[in-house]
Amino acid sequence: MEVRKTAIGGGLWLGLLLPVDAEDLYALIAGSARHLSQHLPWVERVKSVEDERAFLRDAVHRMAEGQAYTVGIWEGESLAGLVSLEVDQENNAGEIGYYLGSGFTGRGYMTAAASQVVSWGFSQLGLARIEVHVAVDNQRSRAVCLRMGLASEGVARGAIRLHGRYLDRETFAAVAGEWPEAPR
Repeated sequence: MEVRKTAIGGGLWLGLLLPVDAEDLYALIAGSARHLSQHLPWVERVKSVEDERAFLRDAVHRMAEGQAYTVGIWEGESLAGLVSLEVDQENNAGEIGYYLGSGFTGRGYMTAAASQVVSWGFSQLGLARIEVHVAVDNQRSRAVCLRMGLASEGVARGAIRLHGRYLDRETFAAVAGEWPEAPR
Protein backbone atom coordinates (compact mmCIF):
# COMPACT_ATOMS: atom_id res chain seq x y z
CA MET A 1 0.00 0.00 0.00
CA GLU A 2 1.33 3.42 -0.85
CA VAL A 3 0.34 5.00 2.45
CA ARG A 4 1.51 4.12 5.94
CA LYS A 5 -2.03 4.23 7.36
CA THR A 6 -5.41 3.39 5.82
CA ALA A 7 -8.52 3.59 8.01
CA ILE A 8 -10.94 0.71 7.54
CA GLY A 9 -13.55 1.77 10.10
CA GLY A 10 -14.43 1.06 13.69
CA GLY A 11 -11.12 2.35 14.99
CA LEU A 12 -9.21 -0.10 12.79
CA TRP A 13 -6.52 0.84 10.33
CA LEU A 14 -4.06 -0.93 8.08
CA GLY A 15 -0.43 0.03 7.70
CA LEU A 16 2.60 -1.45 6.02
CA LEU A 17 4.69 -3.20 8.65
CA LEU A 18 8.25 -1.90 8.87
CA PRO A 19 11.27 -2.95 10.97
CA VAL A 20 10.31 -0.29 13.53
CA ASP A 21 7.20 -2.43 14.25
CA ALA A 22 9.24 -5.51 15.26
CA GLU A 23 8.59 -5.19 19.00
CA ASP A 24 4.82 -4.92 18.46
CA LEU A 25 4.84 -7.88 16.07
CA TYR A 26 6.91 -10.04 18.41
CA ALA A 27 4.64 -9.17 21.37
CA LEU A 28 1.57 -10.11 19.31
CA ILE A 29 3.03 -13.48 18.25
CA ALA A 30 4.52 -14.33 21.66
CA GLY A 31 1.31 -13.36 23.44
CA SER A 32 -0.81 -15.45 21.10
CA ALA A 33 1.60 -18.32 20.37
CA ARG A 34 -0.70 -21.06 21.63
CA HIS A 35 -3.62 -19.69 19.61
CA LEU A 36 -1.58 -19.07 16.44
CA SER A 37 0.38 -22.33 16.48
CA GLN A 38 -2.86 -24.31 16.04
CA HIS A 39 -2.79 -23.38 12.34
CA LEU A 40 0.60 -21.77 11.63
CA PRO A 41 3.73 -23.97 11.66
CA TRP A 42 6.26 -21.10 11.82
CA VAL A 43 5.12 -19.71 15.20
CA GLU A 44 7.44 -21.97 17.21
CA ARG A 45 10.45 -20.62 15.28
CA VAL A 46 9.84 -17.02 16.41
CA LYS A 47 12.18 -16.58 19.38
CA SER A 48 12.99 -12.85 19.60
CA VAL A 49 12.28 -9.29 18.55
CA GLU A 50 15.33 -9.59 16.30
CA ASP A 51 13.67 -12.52 14.46
CA GLU A 52 10.75 -10.24 13.65
CA ARG A 53 13.02 -7.32 12.74
CA ALA A 54 14.78 -9.59 10.20
CA PHE A 55 11.40 -10.75 8.89
CA LEU A 56 10.26 -7.14 8.46
CA ARG A 57 13.51 -6.07 6.77
CA ASP A 58 12.95 -8.87 4.27
CA ALA A 59 9.31 -7.77 3.90
CA VAL A 60 10.41 -4.23 3.01
CA HIS A 61 12.85 -5.62 0.41
CA ARG A 62 10.14 -7.87 -1.07
CA MET A 63 7.74 -4.92 -1.21
CA ALA A 64 10.32 -2.83 -3.06
CA GLU A 65 10.61 -5.67 -5.59
CA GLY A 66 6.82 -5.94 -5.95
CA GLN A 67 6.91 -9.51 -4.63
CA ALA A 68 4.88 -9.17 -1.41
CA TYR A 69 3.13 -6.67 0.85
CA THR A 70 2.93 -7.17 4.62
CA VAL A 71 0.22 -5.12 6.29
CA GLY A 72 -0.49 -4.75 9.99
CA ILE A 73 -4.03 -4.55 11.32
CA TRP A 74 -4.13 -1.99 14.10
CA GLU A 75 -6.84 -1.34 16.67
CA GLY A 76 -5.94 2.16 17.80
CA GLU A 77 -2.28 1.83 18.83
CA SER A 78 -2.40 -1.97 19.30
CA LEU A 79 -1.22 -4.36 16.60
CA ALA A 80 -4.06 -6.86 16.23
CA GLY A 81 -2.85 -8.98 13.33
CA LEU A 82 -1.34 -9.17 9.89
CA VAL A 83 -2.38 -9.69 6.28
CA SER A 84 0.21 -10.53 3.65
CA LEU A 85 -0.21 -10.49 -0.10
CA GLU A 86 2.32 -12.58 -2.03
CA VAL A 87 2.49 -11.65 -5.71
CA ASP A 88 3.07 -14.14 -8.51
CA GLN A 89 4.27 -11.68 -11.14
CA GLU A 90 4.44 -14.24 -13.93
CA ASN A 91 0.75 -15.14 -13.57
CA ASN A 92 -0.44 -11.71 -12.38
CA ALA A 93 -1.96 -13.37 -9.33
CA GLY A 94 -1.71 -13.10 -5.58
CA GLU A 95 -2.13 -15.17 -2.45
CA ILE A 96 -3.11 -13.73 0.88
CA GLY A 97 -2.35 -15.10 4.30
CA TYR A 98 -3.50 -13.67 7.59
CA TYR A 99 -3.71 -14.02 11.35
CA LEU A 100 -5.05 -12.19 14.38
CA GLY A 101 -3.83 -12.20 17.94
CA SER A 102 -6.04 -14.19 20.31
CA GLY A 103 -7.50 -11.07 21.92
CA PHE A 104 -8.78 -9.69 18.61
CA THR A 105 -10.75 -12.58 17.11
CA GLY A 106 -14.48 -12.82 16.64
CA ARG A 107 -15.04 -9.11 15.90
CA GLY A 108 -14.99 -9.07 12.08
CA TYR A 109 -11.53 -7.48 11.97
CA MET A 110 -10.04 -10.02 9.60
CA THR A 111 -12.93 -9.95 7.16
CA ALA A 112 -12.64 -6.15 6.93
CA ALA A 113 -8.84 -6.13 6.68
CA ALA A 114 -8.45 -9.02 4.23
CA SER A 115 -11.24 -7.61 2.02
CA GLN A 116 -9.40 -4.29 1.89
CA VAL A 117 -6.14 -6.00 0.89
CA VAL A 118 -7.89 -8.06 -1.81
CA SER A 119 -9.54 -4.90 -3.17
CA TRP A 120 -6.18 -3.13 -3.15
CA GLY A 121 -4.54 -6.04 -4.99
CA PHE A 122 -7.12 -5.81 -7.75
CA SER A 123 -7.41 -2.02 -8.00
CA GLN A 124 -3.82 -0.89 -7.37
CA LEU A 125 -1.73 -3.84 -8.49
CA GLY A 126 -4.04 -4.90 -11.31
CA LEU A 127 -3.95 -8.55 -10.26
CA ALA A 128 -6.23 -10.90 -12.17
CA ARG A 129 -6.69 -13.46 -9.36
CA ILE A 130 -6.20 -13.66 -5.60
CA GLU A 131 -6.45 -16.85 -3.59
CA VAL A 132 -6.31 -18.06 0.00
CA HIS A 133 -5.28 -21.54 1.16
CA VAL A 134 -6.91 -22.72 4.38
CA ALA A 135 -6.72 -25.94 6.38
CA VAL A 136 -10.15 -27.54 6.11
CA ASP A 137 -10.41 -27.81 9.90
CA ASN A 138 -9.68 -24.07 10.38
CA GLN A 139 -13.33 -23.05 10.59
CA ARG A 140 -12.65 -19.40 11.48
CA SER A 141 -10.39 -18.86 8.49
CA ARG A 142 -12.84 -20.62 6.19
CA ALA A 143 -15.59 -18.33 7.52
CA VAL A 144 -13.49 -15.25 6.69
CA CYS A 145 -13.15 -16.47 3.09
CA LEU A 146 -16.87 -17.12 2.80
CA ARG A 147 -17.82 -13.74 4.34
CA MET A 148 -15.52 -12.03 1.83
CA GLY A 149 -17.36 -13.77 -0.98
CA LEU A 150 -14.43 -15.87 -2.16
CA ALA A 151 -15.36 -18.99 -4.10
CA SER A 152 -14.28 -22.39 -2.85
CA GLU A 153 -12.34 -24.11 -5.61
CA GLY A 154 -11.80 -27.46 -4.00
CA VAL A 155 -9.77 -29.43 -1.50
CA ALA A 156 -6.27 -30.79 -1.90
CA ARG A 157 -5.89 -33.83 0.34
CA GLY A 158 -2.89 -33.92 2.67
CA ALA A 159 -1.48 -30.65 1.28
CA ILE A 160 -0.55 -28.98 4.59
CA ARG A 161 1.98 -30.40 7.03
CA LEU A 162 1.42 -29.13 10.56
CA HIS A 163 2.98 -30.59 13.70
CA GLY A 164 3.78 -33.88 11.98
CA ARG A 165 0.27 -34.34 10.55
CA TYR A 166 -0.93 -33.87 6.99
CA LEU A 167 -4.10 -31.80 6.68
CA ASP A 168 -6.45 -31.19 3.80
CA ARG A 169 -6.24 -27.70 2.27
CA GLU A 170 -9.14 -25.80 0.73
CA THR A 171 -8.51 -23.09 -1.85
CA PHE A 172 -10.71 -20.00 -2.01
CA ALA A 173 -10.31 -17.40 -4.74
CA ALA A 174 -11.63 -14.30 -6.43
CA VAL A 175 -10.98 -12.99 -9.91
CA ALA A 176 -10.80 -9.29 -10.69
CA GLY A 177 -13.87 -9.07 -12.89
CA GLU A 178 -16.06 -10.69 -10.23
CA TRP A 179 -14.79 -8.88 -7.11
CA PRO A 180 -17.38 -6.40 -5.77
CA GLU A 181 -16.57 -2.69 -5.40
CA ALA A 182 -17.45 -2.77 -1.69
CA PRO A 183 -16.79 -6.26 -0.28
CA ARG A 184 -18.85 -7.43 2.69
